Amino acid sequence: MHLDYKSGDALDPLRVRAAEIAKDVSSFANSDGGVIIYGVVEENQLPSKIDDGVDHDRFSRERLEQIIQNYISP
Repeated sequence: MHLDYKSGDALDPLRVRAAEIAKDVSSFANSDGGVIIYGVVEENQLPSKIDDGVDHDRFSRERLEQIIQNYISP
């Protein structure tokens, strides 16, 4: 299984870049697949620590799904 770690800040609603999220998801979809884990700090392509995570009141799962559906097409 392929893993990619992203800090929780990657989904901060004030700084979120929909195109960056779409690029990450698309790259997994166009390869062997994998899992993106938000809320983990990565150093040298290895998880180093858990950060403060994602505030689901500020950035919901539905918003993430909406970004993926709007920016990626089969």
